[in-house]
Amino acid sequence: WNKETQQMDYDLVMDVTVEQSFVQNCFNTGTVIIHCEATEDVSIIKDMHNQLSEALNDATKDNIDLEEREEKLLYAIESAMPIPALDPITKKAKDEVIRLTKERKDKGAYRAIYVAQDPKNNPLRINVLDVYKPYSVMD
Repeated sequence: WNKETQQMDYDLVMDVTVEQSFVQNCFNTGTVIIHCEATEDVSIIKDMHNQLSEALNDATKDNIDLEEREEKLLYAIESAMPIPALDPITKKAKDEVIRLTKERKDKGAYRAIYVAQDPKNNPLRINVLDVYKPYSVMD
């Protein structure tokens, strides 16, 4: 059994939403999603740095499909862009995306890849899982 408690400093909470599956609705639980600006939170910066580093490391692995490597990098870049402290490693990731795109074009299997915001925790979205009576949190 493992419980992780974390405090977060946030600059601005823009919105709070709830996502529920049918089963969660039956048990009166759900995922509370906090849409905020948490670009100065140290734990978020650390997590985004780890995500970028992992994506950069995976970008050179030949056993992973080119599109999958590029998509993972794009998700990491999209999540890390609001954090000024990560600009140097984000630039490296962008350069790697350019290299992977060129490699895919050279192989003739090119299609543009677009990503939206990563559904995992990132500087703009914090998911709080399995909250009991989640709609009371919104009030």
